[in-house]
Amino acid sequence: MNLVQNAVRHNGPAAGGRGLVRVSTAKVGGGAELRVENTGCAVDPAEVDDLFEPFHRGAAARLASGRPGSGLGLSIVQAVVESHGGTFRARARAGGGLSVTVRLPGPRAC
Repeated sequence: MNLVQNAVRHNGPAAGGRGLVRVSTAKVGGGAELRVENTGCAVDPAEVDDLFEPFHRGAAARLASGRPGSGLGLSIVQAVVESHGGTFRARARAGGGLSVTVRLPGPRAC
């Protein structure tokens, strides 16, 4: 939920003037993959990892937008994913926005 809420909160117009949030799921090996992408302000690729640090809210342009938030959403996502043995990868999208991929392992046999 935090990942999708963050994508909506920081969404912005893409080509054609409309914002886009895309959520997709897939089976990967014995586990699952969740991908959340949005359009929005350009994100410096060097800053992407910093967005997962607690209380980090991004570049000044994002802060000036007046959007609410404490900078905890993505760090919570990271903690939950890691606590379940999963991995995540984030990258800046060409043209603006972010793409985050979460992979979670399947159930363990008893």
